[in-house]
Amino acid sequence: MALVAEVFFRKKTGVIISIVTISDQMGSILAAILAANNIILNVGRAVGGFSSVSIRIILDKFNLLAVMLFLSALYLFSFIIMMSNKGLKKESYQNPDYQVE
Repeated sequence: MALVAEVFFRKKTGVIISIVTISDQMGSILAAILAANNIILNVGRAVGGFSSVSIRIILDKFNLLAVMLFLSALYLFSFIIMMSNKGLKKESYQNPDYQVE
């Protein structure tokens, strides 16, 4: 068993994240989690970057009410997706041996 300290520095925010792992297997799991997190955040940034363009297109063709309905529909859609995620259910937090299928 080796004790390994991994330090990650995020350039934009200036935050230093330190993760102490006990084994190489745990380090690889954390690396996979951090990679997945970065992918999710970067996809969100890419999609969010086009939001001003899509809002402008909707404003050109419709009115402000249509934009507000569009944004609220997006929030409802993301809420439904989040609530349908099996990893966010109550059972996954109460049972440490719970496996997401």
